[in-house]
Amino acid sequence: MKRLISIGSVLLLVLGLAAVARAQILTGSIIGTIKDESGAVLPGVTVTLTSPAHPSGPATFVTSETGEYRFTRFRSSPLATAPKRRLSGSAAVVFGNYWNGTAEQITTGITYKVPPWFTASFNTNTTWAHLPQGEFVARIVTANIDYSASPMLSFSNLVQYDNRSRNLGWQSRMRWTQRPGNDLFISFNQGWIREDGESDSLRFHAQDAKLAAKFQYSFRF
Repeated sequence: MKRLISIGSVLLLVLGLAAVARAQILTGSIIGTIKDESGAVLPGVTVTLTSPAHPSGPATFVTSETGEYRFTRFRSSPLATAPKRRLSGSAAVVFGNYWNGTAEQITTGITYKVPPWFTASFNTNTTWAHLPQGEFVARIVTANIDYSASPMLSFSNLVQYDNRSRNLGWQSRMRWTQRPGNDLFISFNQGWIREDGESDSLRFHAQDAKLAAKFQYSFRF
């Protein structure tokens, strides 16, 4: 009996450590060394990392005295509820290399669903970047509202604000399906910008507005 209790305690400890490990995982690590044709290492060489999986854009590094470059990102998700719930939420922290410096990033999201008719979500993305050229904070706030009046008629709306560009944008789209394969799309886009010197004001000036329509028709033969 004592042996069984000891084995059970070890299993609980291992499972507990595994749960902690899942809370902080290594999301990406790229390590390499730059050498010339003779095999000698090359310090001070600029290396640019480009990938669709890197949402912040190309990352630039300078090789060390040993010719090595390193790109590492960590991610921790302290909150993540099941997306199938009517009300779900998530929060994540990402830190590590960013361009030619480092950054910490916090993303949050909350979604409310009344399937199959209504879905609303609110998401934030805040990045604290530390670069040799200076430091900055980038914030992106996004809201989505989708409504389906029927399987044939649906409306979707996207509102997003970016503090770096000071742009506020709204995109609204309607889709009407006359029959499978025959669809009418109508979209409306409106932009606003907060002028320089108005960082403490919530007043926005309207920019461009665009209305577009597209009809898709399928021939069957």
